[in-house]
Amino acid sequence: MAQAGYEFDGWNVTAANGLWAVNDEYLGGTNITAGMYGDVTLTAQWTENQAMIKYYVIGPIGCGTLTKTSETIGVVTGTPVGATAVPNTDYVFVGWYQDAICTQVITKDASFVPTKAGDELWSDGTIYYAKFERAVADLTITVSGTKSIDENQAYIFDVRGTEYNASVTVIVHGNGSVTIKDLPVDNYIVTERDGWSWRYTSSGTKVIKTTSVAGADNTVTFVQTRVSKQVQQAYWLGGDNKKKVSRTKNK
Repeated sequence: MAQAGYEFDGWNVTAANGLWAVNDEYLGGTNITAGMYGDVTLTAQWTENQAMIKYYVIGPIGCGTLTKTSETIGVVTGTPVGATAVPNTDYVFVGWYQDAICTQVITKDASFVPTKAGDELWSDGTIYYAKFERAVADLTITVSGTKSIDENQAYIFDVRGTEYNASVTVIVHGNGSVTIKDLPVDNYIVTERDGWSWRYTSSGTKVIKTTSVAGADNTVTFVQTRVSKQVQQAYWLGGDNKKKVSRTKNK
């Protein structure tokens, strides 16, 4: 008779006359004649099957770790320990999932212990997936050096991530600042557009590595330099703000 979750190992035998001790193995095919050994008890022996449960990381290389990657338990009576997802710096844990493409969420809690109904068996090779993502952080662009007379002067900045390809363009006025919210943590190239202002020279390009660490200052500052009046008079802000204009001095 089969027993779900167990493998039959054979029979153990006990004889009243002590010729067979408890748990001696009875080999099939051995004849036992009635009264030969007194009362004989045969007991079926079963071994519980084992199931391996696995825990996988889903995410970029170096995104995080798990306190346990696998464990083996009895398919009927086994109780799993589970695993805890631990994100590395600048990554976040998203959740535990039943599938590798992470569409069937189980829980958002970092610590996870698998469960089953009482009449179910643990399935060997079952995999649970812990998903990690890159953390996000704010990036602030600050401008200084603008003269009070030009308090409404506009500066244009192009921001581009080097790994996650985030790209955004912002405008900062005067000695102001703009904060870009929730950018993936990355190395960002911030470039002030050249030639946009005929009063100020471009501050060029700066690189900043953002971080999601609490208290981090993800700020990049551009110091503006106002050009001389002579240079300003040589240019005209119009269809081509670098177009040189000839002026005739009245005599």
